Amino acid sequence: MNGGDATLFRHMPCDLCGTGDFVRLGKPKASKRMKGIISVPLDISIVKCANCGFYYTDPMPFWREEDLQRIYDAAYFPPMTRWWTGVKTQANPRRRLNAIEAHAGRRSLRFLEVGCGLGYGIEDAVRRGWDACGQDVSPFFAEQVESRLGVQVFVGQLGEACYPEHSFDAVYIDSVLEHLPSPMQMLREVHRILRPGGVVHLTVTNESALVNKLRGLLLKMAAGERSPILSPLAYPVHLVGFTPHTLKLACRSTGFEMRSLEVRAGASEWRKYGMHSLRPLLSNLLWSPVCLVGETAGKGIAIEAVVSAGR
Repeated sequence: MNGGDATLFRHMPCDLCGTGDFVRLGKPKASKRMKGIISVPLDISIVKCANCGFYYTDPMPFWREEDLQRIYDAAYFPPMTRWWTGVKTQANPRRRLNAIEAHAGRRSLRFLEVGCGLGYGIEDAVRRGWDACGQDVSPFFAEQVESRLGVQVFVGQLGEACYPEHSFDAVYIDSVLEHLPSPMQMLREVHRILRPGGVVHLTVTNESALVNKLRGLLLKMAAGERSPILSPLAYPVHLVGFTPHTLKLACRSTGFEMRSLEVRAGASEWRKYGMHSLRPLLSNLLWSPVCLVGETAGKGIAIEAVVSAGR
């Protein structure tokens, strides 16, 4: 555990089931950028809960406010190709909010995007005429969204916003739970602020993706120490990891009813990167056949779920 003004690292039980037994999978990669932000503990590892299968970092980093501002700033997102810009900013939000609207059974919704980043979900909600707002820990992202869309974005942790119970008809959480030391706390808070029968759309990375399984096998054969999953000390700074099984457990234990769950994406991952990102482009081209098979076989890189609060 680090003391003083440094980032706090704590040995924690599994956030999903509360047990402390785990299997150690390996060491995470540490990027030059993250090394400039925090002091990396020598004993940090990626582990898998021996009871429920949840993946997490041990010891777990608990970022200070200044850490969060430096991690999630203008340098966080890598440059996007034209194709990925269209998918990320338009196609994905449109498809996912269509699902929210279909499950909610109504056209006018009080909508919150949690961990909104640059606010692409909010943008589509505004386009639909919904009463939309956002939350994010990054002042930089909040300022960008407010100036572009003219909506309110709360800066801070979700619980700090103190939204009244049953404030929202719909909540959108795109690739956020992986970044949290305690995702269950966020899910409980989302359940509290969602109206009975309200709908949540969740997207998380699938750590049981076929490509991760193969990477893990190759690393084990090479007797390497590197974990094939999670990236607490490098982009995209994922502290915990879900599978379809553990996401279902997490939603059920926080009071949600699963409406739909789909494992998707991966086959076009290489199209995210242009020549300005040559190394990730070549790496993803190399793995693209595995990702294609994985997506086709239901072992893709992303999990999308729609859940609802009890009536």
